[in-house]
Amino acid sequence: MKSAIKKGLALIILLSLVLCGCEDSVAGSGSEAGDKAAPAEESTEAATGEGSDSGEKAEKGEAEGDTGAAAEAEAGEETVEATDSSDTGADSASGKDDLIIPLVSHQYIDRYEGANRLYYSKYDLLSLGKYSDDYPELEKTLSSRNDEIKKEKETDADERGSEAKEWQKEMNEEAPFYTVSRTFVKRADKDTFSFVVEFEDFLGGAHGMNGMVGYNYYPEIGGEIPLSDVIKDNDLLNDVLSDKLKLKYPDIEWFEDLKETFSKYGKEGSDYTYNWVLENQGITFFFNPYEIAAYAYGRQTVTIPYDEVPGLFTEKIKGNDGQYVSAFDLYDEVSVFDGDGREKKLNIDADFDYDSYGSPGDYPVKALTLYYDGKELKDEDSPVAYAYEHDMYVVHTGDGRNYVYIDCYQDNDWHSVISYELSADGIKRLKETNGSFYVSSVSDDEVWWHPAVFNQEKFELQHRADMLSTVSSTCYYRTGKDGNPEPYTNYFTITSETVIKSVRPLRARYMGETEDLSVDAPEVGGEDEHVTELPANTGFRLWRTDNESYVDCVVEEDGKHNVYRLIQETDKDYNRMIDGVNIEDCFEELFWAG
Repeated sequence: MKSAIKKGLALIILLSLVLCGCEDSVAGSGSEAGDKAAPAEESTEAATGEGSDSGEKAEKGEAEGDTGAAAEAEAGEETVEATDSSDTGADSASGKDDLIIPLVSHQYIDRYEGANRLYYSKYDLLSLGKYSDDYPELEKTLSSRNDEIKKEKETDADERGSEAKEWQKEMNEEAPFYTVSRTFVKRADKDTFSFVVEFEDFLGGAHGMNGMVGYNYYPEIGGEIPLSDVIKDNDLLNDVLSDKLKLKYPDIEWFEDLKETFSKYGKEGSDYTYNWVLENQGITFFFNPYEIAAYAYGRQTVTIPYDEVPGLFTEKIKGNDGQYVSAFDLYDEVSVFDGDGREKKLNIDADFDYDSYGSPGDYPVKALTLYYDGKELKDEDSPVAYAYEHDMYVVHTGDGRNYVYIDCYQDNDWHSVISYELSADGIKRLKETNGSFYVSSVSDDEVWWHPAVFNQEKFELQHRADMLSTVSSTCYYRTGKDGNPEPYTNYFTITSETVIKSVRPLRARYMGETEDLSVDAPEVGGEDEHVTELPANTGFRLWRTDNESYVDCVVEEDGKHNVYRLIQETDKDYNRMIDGVNIEDCFEELFWAG
């Protein structure tokens, strides 16, 4: 019934826009506006968000499929001691961590005719990774969602590619069709698992479509959290939303009086449903284009802190007053709470370098501008200013400090994390840390995953190391008192399984034995250290490095995994040497990346 109503409303919207000369826009967006449309009197509203209860989960998946996109450092000098589970949010009663660190996988689809790009799609999958055993029902929900999205996207790509081919020919255009979405985890703990899917698509016409879809789950049972479990008084909610929207967006001409609009939301049997996401210190509502105002006004958002309106919230969902990390995207408005609990607004805009050699949708930026509580900082000097992609996180510490970490993806797969401090004095750029949150792991079906958020008390950054070969390495960090990532150790663990064979005897320092090559392996070295000579044809498995002067290697000898340290020096001509011999002359082959 809902689908039929929405499709009927799409025709009404189409007729309305035809009268004002915007029929190409609707034709281009296709079912995007129609499938997100809410019933409205005289076609004044469209594109509501998702259902407020688990019964509308299937409809949410349908809406995503139709839109195509909505379906979905270097180590410092000082190191810190490892912390126990009490420092990383462990729940000793249940044996589970308070925090969940889910994994995300970015997926890409392209359709070409010769060299002509017809269509491309970007979307995300989610998994609980190592937390799957703690929350098996939630993992089942996410896995089922992933399967549906992948199937929908592959089927959709061929159809969209054919449509784009006809449109390009008819309009004498070269621009491809696209459906792009990103998933941002807003809250992930033992009580609530919430994320948003932000989408943007262009399928012909005057303009594309964009919006956000919120998802909220109980981790233990894997079911969606209904709005009725969060909000106690719907009438009060409608009044609060109306008042906040009018105050925040005074220049918008609403389709009708907002209190009248919201009086239709949440009623039994009503198609009007709120689109929302639970965050750590409040609930955020999204109103996508065409929902309560014209497309030109864009998307409207309202955050209501849990402690702001007495009598509004139930007791089932609690706020998180401790530490947390939340992901967000360019242009998103993010609510940030300082030490005294006051809400402040953060958003980041980009200036793109359209004269660059990048392709549409992949241009690097010239600068990022951070806006926070009425202050701003334009960064055009750090790596954020020449990166192609940015992963952004708000880091809120247990004592109320706030930081922004931006993972910058640059040329040659180089990553840097730039940190910024948010305070009453404004925004301050802190430090650049070489490395990335893209600590990759691969699943059985060859899907690559990396953390969607991180635990600020202990997280990994993946690094590129160029010591005796180009390899991937990792190190544990925590958010330090100065806000910068602070390493646990003064070395990196090499995760690439790289073995190099010597062609000459080499002097090395024996450090001890190890059976554990993981990042969690204990340190080696001590009283048994001594310098020895290893013969030619010795195989060295690269294991640890400071990325400056040494590499610890594992050598198999008599069934033991012995660790030897090779010291690398640089001569006056910047040649890398071991025992005064160029490293290229010490081994059969070294493996370098550009």
